[in-house]
Amino acid sequence: MDHLCVQSPRFLERFAKMGVPVQKMTATGNLKFDQTNCDVLMIGRGSIINPFIFHQIKAHFSKIPYTPTWDSLLNYFDTYIAAIPPDMSMRVRVNKMKQLTSFLFKGTPTLLEKRQTILTSACPDLNSFLEFSLPLLKEGMQF
Repeated sequence: MDHLCVQSPRFLERFAKMGVPVQKMTATGNLKFDQTNCDVLMIGRGSIINPFIFHQIKAHFSKIPYTPTWDSLLNYFDTYIAAIPPDMSMRVRVNKMKQLTSFLFKGTPTLLEKRQTILTSACPDLNSFLEFSLPLLKEGMQF
């Protein structure tokens, strides 16, 4: 690795403790990898707020456009739901989906005002939660 870009200066110390020389790091504050010649990119919660970020990064470097679709978001939800342990109570399952959709709402300015509605909704199961939340998502994300 020749160079590592981190999101903020507070991460410099963390990587320095792991043995990465400070002179090989840059705090960018955003995704300016073209200008910094970074070899490594770390994505945390950004992949929850924007589940398409990996496709968008690949599109950026390959110069092949990527446009998220409603079906790709539904596939993301299906994958997430399939990963929830089957022995988990329905209440916890619904709360997990509330948490996930809350992140999506948080990452989309037009949905931010509806975020509290999602978090306080009283849905007895996943299907009723999806019936309630998906129309809000579709409207706000403008697919």
